Amino acid sequence: MQLGSIVTIFAVVFAAMTQSIAAPAKKVYTVKRVYHAVITKSPYMVERTSTMVWTAEATPTDSA
Repeated sequence: MQLGSIVTIFAVVFAAMTQSIAAPAKKVYTVKRVYHAVITKSPYMVERTSTMVWTAEATPTDSA
């Protein structure tokens, strides 16, 4: 019984160490949004852009 507990603890510690050493790289996502805007000078309708950049975690998070 004690041997099984020791082996389990060793396996958990080893898994934790391995995860911290070989953490997967985070993915970086970039999105460009193009939208129409009205301005007060000619040509009155122009295209504007905005860029969003974020990283995604490999582990799921709790949602609110």
